[in-house]
Amino acid sequence: MRNRFLLLTPSIHTGGGAERVLVNLANFLDSRGFDVIILTIIKGTKPLYELNARSILHLFHFGFWMDYFSRFPFTKILERQLGRFFLEKKITTISLKDTDYIISFSANLSILAAQTSYSSRVLAFEHLPLRKYHSTLKMLYQINNLYPTINRVIVLSESEKKLYEQMGCQVFRMTNSFTRLPYQSSQLGNKIVLSVGHFNTQKRRDLLIHAWSFVQAQHPDWKLYIVGEGPLQSEVESLIDEKHLTDSVQIFPPTDSIHLFYEQASIFVLSSELEMLPLVILEAKSFGLPCVAFNITPGPVEQINHQVDGFLADFGDCQSMGTYINTLIENPNLRISMGAKGREDVIERYSPQVVEDLWDRLLNSIEL
Repeated sequence: MRNRFLLLTPSIHTGGGAERVLVNLANFLDSRGFDVIILTIIKGTKPLYELNARSILHLFHFGFWMDYFSRFPFTKILERQLGRFFLEKKITTISLKDTDYIISFSANLSILAAQTSYSSRVLAFEHLPLRKYHSTLKMLYQINNLYPTINRVIVLSESEKKLYEQMGCQVFRMTNSFTRLPYQSSQLGNKIVLSVGHFNTQKRRDLLIHAWSFVQAQHPDWKLYIVGEGPLQSEVESLIDEKHLTDSVQIFPPTDSIHLFYEQASIFVLSSELEMLPLVILEAKSFGLPCVAFNITPGPVEQINHQVDGFLADFGDCQSMGTYINTLIENPNLRISMGAKGREDVIERYSPQVVEDLWDRLLNSIEL
């Protein structure tokens, strides 16, 4: 009988970077002869990213009770009291006795799984830095007390690895990769700057719009394409209207053809306040796009070589971010050279083979 992995995730249909990582992992595990089950808590349609046709995969949803009770004021209390029970009940009904390990892609789900009788089989795959939880003392307390009891914590940064080791956790450092190397780079000739990701507090789209206002003042013929959606989209759209940028900023929904946007773009920009190892930068570099981002760590500061294959502005310095974008707009040869160096760098450090080798090492280090 083939070994089995259960992947826990909030969703698999919104187009986020962590979802792409999950699908890549599911496909990899299948290629190594494992069965894979994906369990989500948010209803959706089909996955935005392609799962291997030969995989034996099942998509579950155990949040149905939240959908029903969401109209009532005691929903949060109910969620806290019943969440662990429903999770344990669901993973038991899908033959957990035949499941070797559970990989969770959300701290909330990792905490729930760590409180079940299956905690020794849990691997928590963290896609956000630990400081994200400092504003939620209860969650930070739970992480400190529960993560040392699970099998592994998987992180994407050496600095994060040290933080979890200080808690007494068994930690493995992973990395992300682009899905596949494009046959050729973008031509970098279109007057398009691209940004990809959700509209939420983490991505700070408001800062992106402020930075873009400095670009438009100098280069009104260039366009900013934003691919994504989220709870703050309407606020960002209002800011675009307020700054009279509606003619130069276009917003597109998540798509399974994101490569078409990378191929059209000449520059990539990320305005996030909080990241771990954003997949979109790796994808942009694989298409030969020079990248501009804030110098947050972990994240872009580990991926972009300042003044070599892109630029890093101090966080919140929108004028500097705009100036860096203008520099790339005004210097086509610089765009080309930075894009080429970025493509070389991402192939060397973040290729799918590098990630597969790391997963093989991790699988070999745990008992199956």
